[in-house]
Amino acid sequence: MSRNDLSLHWRSYASVLASRRDLKYRMERKITYWFTVSLLTVFCIVGLYFEISSSLSEAQKPSLSLHFSWAGIPACASTSPAFEVDGVPADTMQLSFMMTDLNLPSFHHGGSTIPYIGNKVDRGAITYTGPCPPPGERHNYRWTVQALDAAGNVLATGSAEALFPP
Repeated sequence: MSRNDLSLHWRSYASVLASRRDLKYRMERKITYWFTVSLLTVFCIVGLYFEISSSLSEAQKPSLSLHFSWAGIPACASTSPAFEVDGVPADTMQLSFMMTDLNLPSFHHGGSTIPYIGNKVDRGAITYTGPCPPPGERHNYRWTVQALDAAGNVLATGSAEALFPP
């Protein structure tokens, strides 16, 4: 075998090795691709399952009935109205109140959590920043209440809305 034949044979062998490496590389990429697609599909299905089960459990929670009136509450003061809460679950230890100005939801009026001692909450029992719409305007305010157990888990939620000034 001549030197040129040997060189040609060696180049053919190197070419075969190169194509085998290329084939192996492409197969590994395909396997990695399909593994990634399969893994993402599993994560999406699991996430969807937990999202659905979470929303179902929220929908199954009992609803509280909340009643209040702004009558007698001065503008721009921090005196909370009296509340009446119905449908409170038996394991309730605390009630958490939060107020939102629906005309200006970016302003945080706050609220507070109080011990649950019955369905009536006295006027002034909640710490918050009182309603203070601009002069001549009326704003719609929403109070949201959550019934909490001893561990702080939400047992039920309710809300009520009213215009201020009344």
